Amino acid sequence: MAIKRKADGKTCFALESRSCFFFLCLIHLSYSQITPAPLLCSVSGFDYFNLTAAVWSVNLNQSCLSPRPSQVRSSNISSCSLLIAFCQNLDWLEACEHSSVCQRSATANYSLGAYSYNPFTTDGGLQAKFANGDPYQSASQTPCQLKTQVNLACHHKAKWLVKGSTETVKPAPWLRYAKFNAENCEMVMEFYYAGACRYSSRRKTIGPGTIVILVFSISFVLYLVVGSLLNLSRGHSGVEILPHHSFWLILPTYIKEGFMFTFCRSRGRSSSNYSAI
Repeated sequence: MAIKRKADGKTCFALESRSCFFFLCLIHLSYSQITPAPLLCSVSGFDYFNLTAAVWSVNLNQSCLSPRPSQVRSSNISSCSLLIAFCQNLDWLEACEHSSVCQRSATANYSLGAYSYNPFTTDGGLQAKFANGDPYQSASQTPCQLKTQVNLACHHKAKWLVKGSTETVKPAPWLRYAKFNAENCEMVMEFYYAGACRYSSRRKTIGPGTIVILVFSISFVLYLVVGSLLNLSRGHSGVEILPHHSFWLILPTYIKEGFMFTFCRSRGRSSSNYSAI
């Protein structure tokens, strides 16, 4: 009987241990699901949201990478497109898996950098850098890995619009240049972008309310100045110099009577339920 109790105790201990382990696993899974992931793609002081809202396409024309590194400006590849995804990898494209910057052409596809960390930097302005591209050979025939640097120059009119469009890939606007450095295997591009202007340096726009106040104030000042000059020319003096001086003198009385009428009427309504004695 004692042996049986001992065995039952071991069985209960084993069941309790398994229950505790299962409970701890549930807690771990729940915590891992509700814990937010760190923000890996952001930059303070700049508007980067439009950049990350779409995949951007650039036509490189004659700056395409060639299967022969010594012939970057190859006549065999006269046109190609470069896709840029600032905060994601292009895993949904068959030729661009595990890359954020991808060259696509009829004869050669290359990854020019991948998104594995925050690409944005502020060294001398807003930049995005992508490393760990496909293996390549530099102009000196030494092995290297392709990489990309995107420079974004401040221009208040350079809007990268993504609203109201259902296109997954949009043509990148405001391209200044695109050059491939064969010595360090780096593609360097520069664009104008309104979001590259720091928040403090952006032009402040005047709202409609401010415009109404300014127009009213300027009109009132002109009314007083022009009216006073006209009254002076007509020989008026003292308070009579003001245009429509009689109206301005009696205006405080009108305001006082208006408040008294409103106040007395509201009191009269509140006491209307009582019968007169």
